Amino acid sequence: MDSAASAGHFNIVKYLSENDTAECTTKAMDTSATNRHFNIVTYLHENRTEGCTIDAMDEAAESCHLDIVMFLNENRTEGCTTEAMNNAAANGYFEIVKYLCENRDVGCTKVAFKAASRNGHHAIAQFLYEHQIELNLRLRIPRINNVY
Repeated sequence: MDSAASAGHFNIVKYLSENDTAECTTKAMDTSATNRHFNIVTYLHENRTEGCTIDAMDEAAESCHLDIVMFLNENRTEGCTTEAMNNAAANGYFEIVKYLCENRDVGCTKVAFKAASRNGHHAIAQFLYEHQIELNLRLRIPRINNVY
């Protein structure tokens, strides 16, 4: 079932699920999220118990699948890591960066700020700076008289 889900074969996933004829793991939803098979993600969520891992939202964010990021955030509990914001920022997916900022608590690392700047996504870098996204950024600010 994992392979059928990853490839986007909804009818096969549904058949295998209904007839309990194939093993299914969290990879089914993870790879469906990565490959933007929204109908399979929702079907698995509603009809299976395997769930997904944090990779589902991390990779959906990296691949610019805002609809899937939103669905996972609103319907699943696995969440995501700083990699979701880091990769969305690096790839220039501003809407995903804003959504994660407003709806998740994971923040990002300095990688997001640096990659957004390096890749020419200056509006994202400015947004991260202005919103001081979860100061996992750990920007180096020089000390002046032992005060930051």
